[in-house]
Amino acid sequence: IVVKVSGRPTDLPALIGALPDGGSLVSRAALGVSWVSLPGPEHVTPLREAMAPRACTVLDGADRVDDPWPAVDPGALAVMRRVKERFDPAGAFRPGTFVGGL
Repeated sequence: IVVKVSGRPTDLPALIGALPDGGSLVSRAALGVSWVSLPGPEHVTPLREAMAPRACTVLDGADRVDDPWPAVDPGALAVMRRVKERFDPAGAFRPGTFVGGL
């Protein structure tokens, strides 16, 4: 399972501390973006809990986890739906593949 963690450069020590045994990390710390390799799907939820409120999105192995997307604020999801409707009114571009079923 590969998870992208988006946050602040100062989040790196917490992310390192949240790595399970067998996990690995590649980071662009100055950009606040890290990629974490987890040994199994059971490690995704603890990682998300440790890094909350930072976004942790499953990039590889999404078919092995219950929810590949992080929880989204309902207001933000409403804005995303409106943007999707504006630029893709027919819903032709990759329907249902984004957070919230967008």
